[in-house]
Amino acid sequence: MEFNKKQIEAINFNLGRCQVIAGPGSGKTAVLIERTLRLIKSGIKEDRIIIFTFTNKACDEIRNRLKKVLGYIPKVSINTFHSFAYTFLKALYNPKDAKKLRPLMPDEQRRIIAKLIKENNYPLKDAEVVRAFSGIRNEFKVYLTEINRLRVADLYFKYEEYMNENLYMDFDSMVHRLVTAMESNEDLADSLSSSFDYIMVDECQDINNIQFKMLMMLEQSSHNLFMVGDPDQSIYGWRGSNMKLIKEFMESYNATRIDLGDNYRSDKYIVDMSSYMIGKNNERVDLKLHATLPAINEPVFNEYMTPEDEAYSIANEVKKLHKEGVPYNEILILTRENSDSDPIEIAFKRNKMPLSKDVISFFDREEIKTIYNHYNLILNHDDDLAYEYISSRPAKGIQIKKVIELAGRTKISFYEASKRINNQKTNEFAKLIDDLTSKMKIMEPIQFFDYLLEVTHLDEYRNFNTEKAQQNIATFRDLLVGIKGEDYITKTKEFLTDVVFTKAVTNETDGSVRTMTIHQAKGLEAKVVFIPCMVNKYNMTDFNEEERRINYVAATRAKEKLYCSTYMYFNSQSIYSLRPTFYYNELKYAQKQIEFLKR
Repeated sequence: MEFNKKQIEAINFNLGRCQVIAGPGSGKTAVLIERTLRLIKSGIKEDRIIIFTFTNKACDEIRNRLKKVLGYIPKVSINTFHSFAYTFLKALYNPKDAKKLRPLMPDEQRRIIAKLIKENNYPLKDAEVVRAFSGIRNEFKVYLTEINRLRVADLYFKYEEYMNENLYMDFDSMVHRLVTAMESNEDLADSLSSSFDYIMVDECQDINNIQFKMLMMLEQSSHNLFMVGDPDQSIYGWRGSNMKLIKEFMESYNATRIDLGDNYRSDKYIVDMSSYMIGKNNERVDLKLHATLPAINEPVFNEYMTPEDEAYSIANEVKKLHKEGVPYNEILILTRENSDSDPIEIAFKRNKMPLSKDVISFFDREEIKTIYNHYNLILNHDDDLAYEYISSRPAKGIQIKKVIELAGRTKISFYEASKRINNQKTNEFAKLIDDLTSKMKIMEPIQFFDYLLEVTHLDEYRNFNTEKAQQNIATFRDLLVGIKGEDYITKTKEFLTDVVFTKAVTNETDGSVRTMTIHQAKGLEAKVVFIPCMVNKYNMTDFNEEERRINYVAATRAKEKLYCSTYMYFNSQSIYSLRPTFYYNELKYAQKQIEFLKR
């Protein structure tokens, strides 16, 4: 791959702090990888280099691209912020507790919080408490009434106590706990900081305050921090990401700034229109985008009367594009929320066209979570969350209410309580777990998995007796092939931990049009992109710069063709219920404005 002048400047940046402002399609990940290769080839020890990103998928992509060039997987530390913090924190536990410690799935965290809310009879929703807890850990403001602030504080104390007692750790607590540990122990902070000479961050526009604090503590010894990102693509403010940190890094820490403004992905029409729209934001780091591709396909804008009209029009246009030679899997339909794609899904079904709705992660599927929790309970009999989840999947006749009551009264685990309940089915389940525990110690992973299905009849459970569920179970089995070595149990625990940090979407995209939310589409691209439902229901009163960035991200996923659409929904009570967004109109009239300004 040939690099341009600015890319080469970033690749050759050696010592110090550097902020690369990289627009969409500017080859930022390629630059980060090439810089890593240059450092390795120049003699820098591989294990002195660390790279942070936000998803396991991104970690795997970087690792595989390094391997493709080097011929082997280097010892460079490539992590998400959460996995790095968890791995290090786990090393601080005593060996006995470290074996039981496990990260929680997001839905498990919500279950615990919902239970605490119910026990304390607080008029709160679990979602708002989860967000409040996230605000506490990640240091961003969550607005609550005074009474609810006190309730959340009480729940937070009880939640932390429960987590510590049961050796669980949720995502938001990981980086927070690591930073707290480093702040309270100077020797620990110095030891960790001196472990790395070169620190790099991909997609740095998504970092939050606590992650930034961790980075600055890690680079205390080297002062070598190389961050790559695009503030215009910062769309996770609702979960604490803070694009202002990029400005702080450049100004307060005197970081060298390098701009990557050449877009190698999109038609010039798309680049110019999206640049015009994002340029209206006041809170941004100015970056001039330049299209390297010609203007061939002018974006299409359509207005409809109803969502149904819009959906059938999109289906017809996709049918036409496919006949012209565009593969289905090169077409993306991006919506603001999952529910926006419901009419589109119906239209595609009626037209017998393939549509993949990328909403549920593979590891969020009920059948996979059920298998996952069977493993968790077998590996740790004190895992009450796992016990409770699988007690009715499938139905086993377990007297779960009596188990929970006895466990709470006698301060024992659900598993131990199930041995003492005077009920045959409940006792039999405890014996089954005992049998599986002993079998896991002597069986290879695949052999044990088959035995687990045989004795639990999981694959015969009516909820899992569908073609898709059976396919997912088979996929999980295939993943176990990667567990090698003498200590299968330790390797299995490591695999289960990786499951929590992996949010891979099921591979349902082959030969299908993909529809997903704009947030899910970060980092993706396609020949053709549709952005339907561009109506003002998400910002009815307040103009919001993050909403503009969300639309900017959506538009810049398109390589060749971009379709934007909206509808005006009339009723008898008002002139209109919904109308086109500001951003739809900004994109629509951008080309005219650009031509006018050139005169």
